[in-house]
Amino acid sequence: MLHKNKITAALIFSIISAPSFANPNTDKCFKDWIEKDDKEFASQCADMAFSDNLHDREYVAWMLFLRANQLIDDKSDVSATGKVPQWMAWATDSDTFGSGEKGFKPSFTYSLTNRDDLQPVAKKKKLLVGEVSTAGPDSANEEVTRNAISYN
Repeated sequence: MLHKNKITAALIFSIISAPSFANPNTDKCFKDWIEKDDKEFASQCADMAFSDNLHDREYVAWMLFLRANQLIDDKSDVSATGKVPQWMAWATDSDTFGSGEKGFKPSFTYSLTNRDDLQPVAKKKKLLVGEVSTAGPDSANEEVTRNAISYN
């Protein structure tokens, strides 16, 4: 039986999908797209992601969004629903780059256990290109997470 969020994702995708596509390689991308592992999804949808056709790129963007937001069990008790989006179990900037210490070697281990803290960009001291400004017109910041492929 499909998980509730997979049914929701399939329903949303069916609403945004058009009956015809410009790229003849779309069948391999669309087949079981929500169930594929990230590596298979990336390799089979790369042509669409970098297509000259805007609709192809939009479909891949929506599929990526829905995949990243699939719900997993909240093992850190941060949600009233008992579920959180899977990106909350992905590597953060600190996991990937460290906090500026010399000799940092990434060692993040992927699991379906979500973090219990959010790490907004305001906590970062530097990026590779320089200082990060935390001043914003609405005080909004961002959190960056990476799936296993991006992390590796």
